[in-house]
Amino acid sequence: MTTSIELLKNNPTQEIGIYIHIPFCKKKCEYCDFLSVAINGVIQDNYIVSLIKELGNDPFQNPVKSIYIGGGTPSLLKPKQINTIITHVNKLFNFISPEITIEVNPDDISDAWIKEIKDLGINRVSVGVQTFYDEELEYLGRRHNAKKAIEACKIISNYFDNWSLDLIFGIPFQTKERWKENLKIAVELNPSHISTYNLTFEKGTPLYEKKLKDKPDDDFCLDLYKYAEIYLYSNGYEHYEISNFAKKNYSCIHNLIYWHNEYYLGIGTGAFSFIDNLRCANISSIEEYIKYPGKKQEMDYLTDGEIKLETLIQHFRLSDGIHEKSYLNRFSTHIDEDFGPALNNLIENGFLEYNQGIYKPTAKGFYLNNEIGRQLLDCIK
Repeated sequence: MTTSIELLKNNPTQEIGIYIHIPFCKKKCEYCDFLSVAINGVIQDNYIVSLIKELGNDPFQNPVKSIYIGGGTPSLLKPKQINTIITHVNKLFNFISPEITIEVNPDDISDAWIKEIKDLGINRVSVGVQTFYDEELEYLGRRHNAKKAIEACKIISNYFDNWSLDLIFGIPFQTKERWKENLKIAVELNPSHISTYNLTFEKGTPLYEKKLKDKPDDDFCLDLYKYAEIYLYSNGYEHYEISNFAKKNYSCIHNLIYWHNEYYLGIGTGAFSFIDNLRCANISSIEEYIKYPGKKQEMDYLTDGEIKLETLIQHFRLSDGIHEKSYLNRFSTHIDEDFGPALNNLIENGFLEYNQGIYKPTAKGFYLNNEIGRQLLDCIK
């Protein structure tokens, strides 16, 4: 069976990002449908050993633009374990001043831990605040409170210029006044990047099973989203992706790899990789992953048409859109030959605009982004 590692070795010049999944949490949040499990105590070293085994010991030629340690809750890792991971990746790959991000929970943050991970080479932190109101945090099943969230952000800002803060809107019973205050507090904490996510009620989560009846009106959620757009822009944050805002030169490099539909290698339980025309996912059982690191649960070979479609859909999540020359250089075909009717229709209906070779989403295209994907899909059916 062809593995993502083997495919990567067959594409030695391709720049990549590396995602490393840490699937452990102290407590599973009510809304979370990511692959994670609650544990008591610390993350065992046998999982770290399996991450190293999956990567192997043979060096790669691929330049690495980013490393993203996500979860789960990577801030449950001890600095020694983080060092083991980063040291091994550094030994195998050709780094290009990479962005190295770790996701953290405010409840885990101390001055000593943050200082240690910075000394290990971490240069970006993403903190899952979600809200600065205790009642809303309790509703979401978060284990930190508002006071701890603010304390954690201040500690992070003492050591990192490049850090991100996540907020959730559309929490049941959340008022517009509270959402405004959340944004105000976030801006005062001065992160370089802010993500705002509309709360989703995913099947299989406690939130869906117990609280779907509480789901706020879509128009109200859109109103909160529009307010965030205006307020964050007025405070120096560019709305560069549907859910993401950043100060100049602080867009997330790793996430841009996904939105540009570029290659990435996923390491760890349930992690996805996209190399050449293969998208694959590791097995989701932690116990089985520890026994068989890198074993695949899903293997999906994409056609050229599917890759073109996904590339456009992802680019149209970005305010910059896509340049027709970039499309031509990547696929050796013209964008209007492949998607001309859909693009023209999307422009006519106000979802996209075209200027000097660039197709980009309008404000309407951001608000109703799924419609862009639906119309593009019709071109390859």
